[in-house]
Amino acid sequence: MGIALPNAALNVGLQYTTASVSSIIQASGPVLTVIFAIILLKERLGGAKVVGTLLALVGTVLLISWDGMDLADSTFIGNLFVLASAFSYSVSGVVSKKALARHHPMAITGWSLVIGSLALYLATPLEFGRPMSFPPDLIGIVLLLAIFPGCLAFLLYYYILQTKDLSSISFFIYLIPVFSTAISIALLGEIVTAETVLFASFVIAGVAIAQYAPARKRRVNDEGRGTRTA
Repeated sequence: MGIALPNAALNVGLQYTTASVSSIIQASGPVLTVIFAIILLKERLGGAKVVGTLLALVGTVLLISWDGMDLADSTFIGNLFVLASAFSYSVSGVVSKKALARHHPMAITGWSLVIGSLALYLATPLEFGRPMSFPPDLIGIVLLLAIFPGCLAFLLYYYILQTKDLSSISFFIYLIPVFSTAISIALLGEIVTAETVLFASFVIAGVAIAQYAPARKRRVNDEGRGTRTA
């Protein structure tokens, strides 16, 4: 759920949609994560998280369906695959939170990468009929993906997840579209429409609202502890 399925769904979806739109759709993951965290982990959801979740969800739905919900349209199908990827990541977050109560983050990272890679290998028959080659530049890209967004990102995520609520840290995933959109414009020459910017602002505003109240509450608690200490 954390390696094989989300990566497979994302790569299929990227064949039919743009990198900028896909990154914003993937930012719907925290909405699903919050729902799973409440139901399965019994985490509490404050008013700010509710507003942020709804706002981000509205933005995500508009991004997916703005050009129409035609099952024959390749862009819509691509967006659905990207959404399935976000769903898989959300489920894996809940499973990881439970596993961290008994296992070390490095062990979870290592085993998930190994098992996920083996599961992806089983899908190679689907690629039969296509020319496959591994030039040096492709090997470099694979190594880059394996180390930074793969091993390092998951390791840091699991360490933080040990001490923080899943519903709180998941909202930071909403920042991915900010970086992905800028990079896709600079490196891929993609064109971002005004509608995409508008709907993306809904998604990004959701994380700002969701994180504002907890941050303010922490400051109040810290000030209270300082007063008691004095």
